Amino acid sequence: MTSRSELRKFIDHHFGGPGNMAKALGLTTAAIKRWDETPELMLKYLLQITDVTKCTVMDVVEAVEAQKKANG
Repeated sequence: MTSRSELRKFIDHHFGGPGNMAKALGLTTAAIKRWDETPELMLKYLLQITDVTKCTVMDVVEAVEAQKKANG
């Protein structure tokens, strides 16, 4: 069993899961899940994410950086 990715932890905490995030941002769940491999893509939606949640720009950037580090 694999552990959740760094981005998945962020998504679960702020949105309750990739499906909810996809719905909130007008994306597909598959698009959200692809961010595990290419976390920089999440930054395109930075303002939408901060508008929908109570997280800050730095929260999002830190999640992206943590995933990049985890990816190696």
